[in-house]
Amino acid sequence: MRPAEIDEREADDSAAAAIADKPRLWRAMLFAHQPDRHGRCITCIGAPWPCGPRTLAERAEEIHRKS
Repeated sequence: MRPAEIDEREADDSAAAAIADKPRLWRAMLFAHQPDRHGRCITCIGAPWPCGPRTLAERAEEIHRKS
């Protein structure tokens, strides 16, 4: 990994940890950020799926389940 990728991963983990104890939030994010038939997020118009919010919510769920 490049240093920038490591910094980005650490930032993502920090954001996910911040919402891990808010299951209503990350569950709503998981529900809202689904792929369409073309592999794009239905909420983040045009963004490839999984989008950033979906990935964040999945990581928050993972952290929540481990705690």
